[in-house]
Amino acid sequence: MRRLSGLRRWLKRDEGISLVLIGVMLAVILGLAGMAVDLGAVYAERRELRNGADAAALAIAEDCGMGAKPCDNPTALATAEQYADANAWDDNSAVESVNLTLTGPTTGSIRVVTSAWDAAAGQPGVRVPLMSMLGFNRVNVVAAATAIFDHPSSGGGIPLIIGKCEFCTAIGGCPPEPGMIFGPGTSATLVFKDPSKDEGAPCPADPAGKDAPGSFGWLDTDGTMCWVETEIELPLLPADPGVSPSTGCDPADLLKILASPVLIPIYSDICKDPEGTQCEDGDAGGNNTYYRVPGWASFQLTGYYLGGQYRHPNGFSCDTNSADRCIQGYFTKNTVYTGKVGGQNFGVVLVKLAE
Repeated sequence: MRRLSGLRRWLKRDEGISLVLIGVMLAVILGLAGMAVDLGAVYAERRELRNGADAAALAIAEDCGMGAKPCDNPTALATAEQYADANAWDDNSAVESVNLTLTGPTTGSIRVVTSAWDAAAGQPGVRVPLMSMLGFNRVNVVAAATAIFDHPSSGGGIPLIIGKCEFCTAIGGCPPEPGMIFGPGTSATLVFKDPSKDEGAPCPADPAGKDAPGSFGWLDTDGTMCWVETEIELPLLPADPGVSPSTGCDPADLLKILASPVLIPIYSDICKDPEGTQCEDGDAGGNNTYYRVPGWASFQLTGYYLGGQYRHPNGFSCDTNSADRCIQGYFTKNTVYTGKVGGQNFGVVLVKLAE
């Protein structure tokens, strides 16, 4: 009884209560600190998994859209495993699944799901030793990403435009198929002039049969920049009439695009009105020229003569006669990561994340 009485008296003292509270608070703080450390490791793992899933989905989408690899589940799984491991600090992650959906020969989507893998323990998940006091020894962590691959229906760039027939002739047919020529092998000189009326010419009077620029033309700009945003949707794209470069373009602008391929819209028809209702009869030209654009190609400009200072390299001239305006270059395959989908296939693939 004396002992119990002594204990009661001790607990009633302030220092006794303080020690109890400190013990309880210390246990709570240590528990929260442990949870913070373990949860931090879990979130860090999830970031790595998400980076790996994003990278894998984008890589698979680009391979499928460009035809760089077979577009099937075994190949997609191998690519996903490569990128998942490469984005893990310990070079080890697991790929739960890949789901490849094709909507066309070069269009579709890919979904990749990655998960944590503890190589040292040979088990899935992330170890959480400080949370083991709560009964959690390991936490499963997953991440997912979906990427789409299609062909752009919008784009922006220098205000040049090229006829579909010229593109198809250069690469050997349309739509592009595996084995068709891209790169320097498609080098061509495109002349700004009325297209040939000769029935034996590769592109007589252009695919629409109109008496208007057949190899390439110029698009109307806002007059301040050598740049134009374009879409396949109505209204149709207005032309900048004449053989000179579009208003807003100077020699320095053309020199800048020699460094790498640029996106150039491909036109399939020439009309007299922006709504595309007057495309069947009569010639289209001058201020009444509008282009119907089904998609974009990637073109590497290597030389041009467009009159006056617009010449590169020095001494360059067209193959026909000195009065002609022309551009020289070749078509390439290319990938873009922004824009709208839904255009036709001219060798440019739009790849972007959807999840």
